[in-house]
Amino acid sequence: MLKFSYKCHDIVALALKQDPVCLMEQVHKEIDGVRILRGIDLSIQKGEVTALLGPNGAGKTSTIRIIVGLLKPTSGKVEVFGLRVPENQEIIRSKIGLLPQDNAGYKGLTARQNIEFMIELSGKKISDYRGRINSLLDRLDLSEVADKKWGVLSGGEQRAIGFIRAVLVGEEFLILDEPTTGLDLARAAIIRKLIQEQVNSGKTVLMSSHILTDLEELAKNIVIIKKGKIIKSGSREEIQNHFAKGLTLEDAIVAAFRSKEQ
Repeated sequence: MLKFSYKCHDIVALALKQDPVCLMEQVHKEIDGVRILRGIDLSIQKGEVTALLGPNGAGKTSTIRIIVGLLKPTSGKVEVFGLRVPENQEIIRSKIGLLPQDNAGYKGLTARQNIEFMIELSGKKISDYRGRINSLLDRLDLSEVADKKWGVLSGGEQRAIGFIRAVLVGEEFLILDEPTTGLDLARAAIIRKLIQEQVNSGKTVLMSSHILTDLEELAKNIVIIKKGKIIKSGSREEIQNHFAKGLTLEDAIVAAFRSKEQ
């Protein structure tokens, strides 16, 4: 008779274990002889919010650009949905919703047209999305500016439109670079709620943010990056206990940014 050594909790753990949505192994990036990223190892699991934190110039945006295929690594391995980047970047981009750091948009198009253009560019039919577009515009109090040209929108309005665009394009994976920066309190709260709804529906989120409320309400995992290298990753509680045990998450983040850990 065969004997099985697995305990119940081992079987559950194996059943729950999945391949990561995004995997980076020993990723390095040099530009003009300057080391931007130094051996990044990152694993992002399905259905979770991972927050990428670090001081200005730490390498957060470069990491994001490499994941979506906008920047080629000098060395290392990058996979999204099990596909190598940048070799399969066209397939990968069709499944990723990206909110970049800058409020990028086409000035000659209206807010609504900017959303629709990116949906079409990702290979989807606009007719399947009109209801969701209108719903999101309404929830973010943008219906009245939806048919105004991009160039006349406020920075906060552009940010929120960019978020809608990312949510509708990203079928499985959202990458949000400072999603609530420049927004008023009400609109920022609605975006946090919408992000949580996306996660509840099964999407995965990689988020860069310096807004404490974003981290406290959304982030399951936090990755601290400094000078192009990840110095610590873990749950909110693990990060808090490591850098500022008994203190607040804000104290822990400040301590992490000032840490001499390499």
